[in-house]
Amino acid sequence: MSDFLRTALEAGHAAMRLLNESDTTELRIKSKTSHRDIVTQFDLASEACIREILSREFPEHSILGEEGGQVGESPYRWILDPIDGTSNFARGVPHYSISIGLEKDGMGEVGVIMNPSLKDAYSAQKGAGAFKNAKTIKVSESQELLTSFVTMSFGSLPEDVKLASSVWTKVLAGCQTLRRMGSTALELALLAEGKIDAFMGFSQSPWDVAAGLVLVKEAGGLAYFDEVKKICLATSSKPLFDELKSFII
Repeated sequence: MSDFLRTALEAGHAAMRLLNESDTTELRIKSKTSHRDIVTQFDLASEACIREILSREFPEHSILGEEGGQVGESPYRWILDPIDGTSNFARGVPHYSISIGLEKDGMGEVGVIMNPSLKDAYSAQKGAGAFKNAKTIKVSESQELLTSFVTMSFGSLPEDVKLASSVWTKVLAGCQTLRRMGSTALELALLAEGKIDAFMGFSQSPWDVAAGLVLVKEAGGLAYFDEVKKICLATSSKPLFDELKSFII
């Protein structure tokens, strides 16, 4: 295990403990870009916790977080989502995650995703495989849409909803199961584990996908992200990727 991955896991576990030990009975919710885009005091506390650990170990690295923006300039950039799925978290729905990714010169090196509800830790580093709680994981063997479990994520802007709705209808007609679950990072981790077969994302930001892209690739899957178009597609196999890419790319 590299020092990078070891530190990412340390930060992930610390943030998970913070969330699991927090008193959410007095949740303070604020809107950001819209009433559907929210932040809580726990998003801020989780990000501060992660930043403190990463900065302590790698003060020369830059850090980009959903809540705090980017600090520093370096070939190494940590990319954080302190709670991916804040709406679920705020409602007590146990489908949210903590995402910590590391890039070097724009290429994924490390990915750690924590599932606080089940206390699971997903981890991967480039060229070394993917793991859940230190046990090797791999993607499913699904080769076609007809038998695939697919999840989708999209934003609330009218243009995003219009595009996603069109794709949703086409995919739903051809797949086994289609869900919108509410945490991109956790769904990419589940894909890496073989529990779902494909993920399609619109309006995705780097902090949504940075860690998950590494996990999926190291688990044997395919993962694509266009930061300009904010589109992500990840699948368990090339035939499934090729079948879905016409809908999204």
